[in-house]
Amino acid sequence: MRTINFITILPQKSCTAQNFLKCVVSKELMRSETYTNLIGCPFPLIRWLRSVVDCKRDCFKPNGIMEEKPGSSIDRNTGDNCEEESVKVTQNQNEESVSQNMVCPICLQTCVHPVELPCSHIFCFLCIKGVFIQDHSTRRCAICRQSIPNDVLRNPRLKDVSQLYSDSDSTDYHWFYEARSGGWWKYDERTMQDLEKAFESSQSKSQLLIVGQLYEIDFDEMIQYRVNNRNLFRRIKRDVASAESRGVAGLRLT
Repeated sequence: MRTINFITILPQKSCTAQNFLKCVVSKELMRSETYTNLIGCPFPLIRWLRSVVDCKRDCFKPNGIMEEKPGSSIDRNTGDNCEEESVKVTQNQNEESVSQNMVCPICLQTCVHPVELPCSHIFCFLCIKGVFIQDHSTRRCAICRQSIPNDVLRNPRLKDVSQLYSDSDSTDYHWFYEARSGGWWKYDERTMQDLEKAFESSQSKSQLLIVGQLYEIDFDEMIQYRVNNRNLFRRIKRDVASAESRGVAGLRLT
């Protein structure tokens, strides 16, 4: 397996995890044509990016800032966000707000709705959902390659249930997408921030990567659709945070 010295790729003493990932990927794109379809199909990168996992431990602080460790080298981002399986959420009272200190090994950002797999590896719910949906043949953990249970989307083991209920009484506006069987789902917090930023800047359209798929958001028609298939579209809306919804990003509120 090829060894990549991340310190030579990114010599700064600190940087955000997102910029770190962009830098590493851009370096790899210059060396190989294997990942030229990165934007349209990012999850084939997982087999390579799992080699980056140790970077989370060796180079990143809990807040996602990279620390330089001289001499270190490391051997070694989703599907449809509109899947609406009924998800049973159970709360672990001893693990509140732990996601604030977790970095997802797939997106290399702070975990949003962190889910722990049976192998004990933790990912954003939407990140592992993208792996599950796109990797039909194997459906394995992006780190250790153990099989992912078939009920991971219906009964995820959430590490921080409090995220589902945060800002539910807020007077701010939230973003929702239409459920297939009626009703609305809220977008996850990170996607909502991107949508609100694009909306406030008066953009007519914006593109977002959701569950491993590139989506076009049309603010004029208030719909979202896949860039590679306009027939797969949903209505979207901007409403008060207290508006009725089935849950957040496929996670049903109970």
